[in-house]
Amino acid sequence: MKRLLFQKMPKTSIFKTRVGTELLMGKVVKLSNIGISHIPCAQVRCSMNEFNIYLKKYFARSFEFWALDRESKGRLGDTVLIRRIGIDERPTTNVAHAIDRVVFKYGNIVDPVTGKRVIKDEFSDEIELRKKLVEEIIDEPLEQDALLFDERRAIQRQVLEEKKSTLEEEKAKMETEDLSKARFVRVHSYLEERAAQVADLLQIVDNSNLISGEVTKGPRTAAQRLPRHMRRRAMAYEVRRFPKGLRKFAAPFLAISKHRKKPPSRFFRRRSRNLLLNYIRRQRRMVWLETHIWHAKRFHVIDRWGYRLPDRSFQRNFRPCYRDSVRHCTVRDKSYLTCFLISHNNQDELISLLNPMCSNAASPTFAFKSGLNGFYEVRQLYYTSFDS
Repeated sequence: MKRLLFQKMPKTSIFKTRVGTELLMGKVVKLSNIGISHIPCAQVRCSMNEFNIYLKKYFARSFEFWALDRESKGRLGDTVLIRRIGIDERPTTNVAHAIDRVVFKYGNIVDPVTGKRVIKDEFSDEIELRKKLVEEIIDEPLEQDALLFDERRAIQRQVLEEKKSTLEEEKAKMETEDLSKARFVRVHSYLEERAAQVADLLQIVDNSNLISGEVTKGPRTAAQRLPRHMRRRAMAYEVRRFPKGLRKFAAPFLAISKHRKKPPSRFFRRRSRNLLLNYIRRQRRMVWLETHIWHAKRFHVIDRWGYRLPDRSFQRNFRPCYRDSVRHCTVRDKSYLTCFLISHNNQDELISLLNPMCSNAASPTFAFKSGLNGFYEVRQLYYTSFDS
């Protein structure tokens, strides 16, 4: 018979082990006095890491320790450093540490707007108010339950009389003090004293027929006199959007309006008659050539001598133009050039008058014989006379 050998398995332990508590840092959450001698102590909440043997991991957990504070170093919310003390120095068995130093003063957050201290997402004054209300609502009624009916009724009457007296004192104080410094305002008397000022204000802002819930800084427009459900955006420029009874009243408001007038429709502008009128209207400032539309699509156009003239081409057609000029012909629109005739009874006298405006070095003058005979066309440059 074979003997079966069983190995003794160790028991699994799920107990957690903590880091040593010789020196800890935490936040003061409570202050108290212990014993007959009223020894000052503080309850410090410390965050520690625990190791779980079963899961083989560390977990964060907060522990609270009582620490001795003989010098009253810590305040509520301070971050302090506590150190373990000997058994002989402990006032009680629960107090095993002592505050060594204050690391951060008032460790709880201070709200920058209200200036109040925040403890666990609550203001400190709210916590104090809650404690006070608990005492008034729960503790005091519990104390009164032990009294007799007459004694309880006497206490209630006394509290009621005290509240009445405080209200009368506040009322008398409010009447004697200046109205600007009082906590309360008598609306009826305040408006009676300033009724004239209120009437002037309503007259200035034109609120005689004011719609409920509206106050304007200046005189209201015609559209603002209507109820909200009758207002339309087009009322700013179209008087026919107003009700018939208000159209005459609204017409002056629209006359001074700076709203841009609606342009005519494209169908209206594309009619043949309108196209011709538009073509003429666009030539009021500068005259167009007959070939202006063709040149405007292909050339850079400039304003010169009262005409809209093509200056340079935007297309790469210089070689085709040169080839056509050599083999065939090219036509250039020079209808902007104007011919005028200068006549005089004596040719020599006319030439002597015009020659001062010419320069022999730049171009031929009016005395050029080939030009006088009519065989050549002469180009000349004219200059402004200094005598004029």
